[in-house]
Amino acid sequence: MTAAALQLHSIQRVVLVRALPGLGDMLCAVPTLRAVRAALPNATVSLVGMPGAQVLLERFPHYLDELLEFPGFPGLEFDPRPEQFVSFLEAACTPRFDLAIQMHGSGIYSNIFTVLLGATHTAGCYLPGQYCPDNKLFLPYPTHAPEIWRWLHLLEVLGIPPQGDDLEFPLNDADRQACAALPAAALLTPGTYICVHAGASAVGRRWP
Repeated sequence: MTAAALQLHSIQRVVLVRALPGLGDMLCAVPTLRAVRAALPNATVSLVGMPGAQVLLERFPHYLDELLEFPGFPGLEFDPRPEQFVSFLEAACTPRFDLAIQMHGSGIYSNIFTVLLGATHTAGCYLPGQYCPDNKLFLPYPTHAPEIWRWLHLLEVLGIPPQGDDLEFPLNDADRQACAALPAAALLTPGTYICVHAGASAVGRRWP
């Protein structure tokens, strides 16, 4: 599938599905957001994410236009009541999305959720032997690829070139004020220290 076949110039509404809870999970999506915005500068870009993903909308308004709070789905998070799920779809999918990109893991359950968004085109990854919504727009899930490049490779298939794989985390005045208020802040000289975040919500991903 090439950019011409997908007709990127006609895409006006895009939704990315990534309802993962961790800050690292969200930041790993930034290179994808950057590439999507560069390729589709005039499109409305929405994110289906957990409430905590509001930080992305606040810090990356140049990449994202709106957050659609994930309503839950069997196999992913809590099961929503049928009427709640229907209400979510009616509100989120009007007008219809031109492109939905599943970025929530291997797709065993998230591909079904993404297809239900009813976009004109749906793309993502799938596990061989599991449900694959579209042989042209879905790639076998690259188990051993770095998380960032799993989705950048997918974008390349859609005709959207990467804009680098570096991460971003813009700081604002409130961040600087909070840092200045720390007792040890005066001891920190830029360029002479590093920060390591050794924790994770999943025990298996924590540093020893």
